[in-house]
Parts: sequence; C-alpha cells; structure tokens
Amino acid sequence: MNTNFGYRYPVSNFYRDQELLANQFCESENFAIWLSEKMRSYDNAADWLLYVEENLDIYKAEKYWLDLIGLVVGQSRVVPNAIPLVYFGFGDTPYVGAGFGQARFWNGVEPLAASSILEDPEYRTVLLAKIAVNYADSSLIGIAESLSIIFNTSLIDVRKKGTAALSIYIAKNLTDNEKALINELDLLPSAAGVSIDKKSASIPEKTFGFGDSRFNFSGFGVGKFVGSF
Repeated sequence: MNTNFGYRYPVSNFYRDQELLANQFCESENFAIWLSEKMRSYDNAADWLLYVEENLDIYKAEKYWLDLIGLVVGQSRVVPNAIPLVYFGFGDTPYVGAGFGQARFWNGVEPLAASSILEDPEYRTVLLAKIAVNYADSSLIGIAESLSIIFNTSLIDVRKKGTAALSIYIAKNLTDNEKALINELDLLPSAAGVSIDKKSASIPEKTFGFGDSRFNFSGFGVGKFVGSF
C-alpha cells in the first residue's frame, strides 16, 4: 500500500473555499434567521442580498462580517489561550522585529502583548481551517485537500507513519504567526486517534532532500534541512 500522497488539487483554492463556505451558509439555521430578520428592514431585498454576498467573501470580509462567518462555521475569534504574535518591523519589543516575509506589518493599534482575541488576519486563517475541516474526511486525500485550502497551495505531502501517526509537508514558507496558530489551536486535520508526528513547511528548491522527489528538493550543500515546527 502506498502511504505517500503528493496532492495537486486541480481547482482554484479560492473557488473551493467559497464553495465550501456557501454550503455551510445554506445549511445554517442561524444564518437563515439572521438573513430573514435583516431583509424585513430593507425595501430592496435584491440590493441587500448583493451587499451581503460582497461582504461575506472570506478573503475580503472584516470585523463584523468575519464574526458572522465564524458564527456560521462554528469558530469564535476568542480562543482559549492567549497567543503571542509577532509583526514585521525594527522595534525593540519582543513582538515587533520579525524579518521580511516572516510576519505582517503592525498597524499601530493592535495589542502587542499576547491576546486571546484574534485580529482579522489571524482569525481569517483560523476560519479557513475550520471551513476546510468541517467538510474534510480522514483519508490522506481528504487531509491534503483541507491543507491545500488552509494554506492556499496544491503542493502538499501527507505521509502515514505507522498506524496512528502522520507527517505533513507544506511546500511554501509559513509565517511565525501561522505556525503559532497551528500549534496553539491544533488547526491541522487528522483522523480521531491519529497524531501528527512531524509538520514542516519550506520552499522546496531551498530545502535539502532527495533529488528524485516530486518537490524538486536541492542536494547536499545547496538546500537547508527543515525540521518540524
């Protein structure tokens, strides 16, 4: 039995995400009640529905609209434990000073201390994970599909390790904040009773690995070893 699976999903992740989200809206009694109540307050229902559709785009939604998506998919922006995030910059605090490509800019308003209330960018990542997991199955293909939606890449490797463990490789760089969310909130999908023994992410061409890999890893002296995060 082949226990390795390199996943290349043929449909745009953007449309797949929106499709899964639309399915959950259609199945949500809470959303149906909310929509009916709002429509009674507007003379032009068609304009209101268009307005709602535009604001419920998971990639563009902000504040209240992200909270509404969270209500439907079952994920609040308030999480059990405070998560220390880092931001790009050159400050002398522990939370500002991440290098280029490792974190997003601090907007000058968000709290710098660890917080249990997620800001929009981090909340969006968690919502994408929840949307994907809600419809995922526990097969290697199902897990890989969920990962492709969460991280917006079709280059995923899911590998069985024994009978109750998996290793996962994501062929892109993840920010420090994405790694923190994954570890603190257990975002990666797996079957019940199956642990994720190793999880790693990198640019394949800059990573040490076997030359015949489908990910085009680099050889000794060129690529760098990437451990689990």
